[in-house]
Amino acid sequence: MPRAHWVFDNRAVEFSIKADGHPVICWISWETLADHFGATRETAVDVLLANFDKIAPVAERVYRARSPDERLVVTTEDF
Repeated sequence: MPRAHWVFDNRAVEFSIKADGHPVICWISWETLADHFGATRETAVDVLLANFDKIAPVAERVYRARSPDERLVVTTEDF
């Protein structure tokens, strides 16, 4: 199971994916998790983990579309 944790200052959940054989650190806002998966701030990490199979491919698509030096943040618009 993937690991994820709440990043309080940024109101996001941090998680990682593998892309091109390398780990990539990603963030997804709790608002995005709320919009698409019904999460609250309190359930954001659990919701991400429960829906990881749907979120990881989106994160990989975002990774491939962005510059390598940009922070990978998955937003509502990415779904």
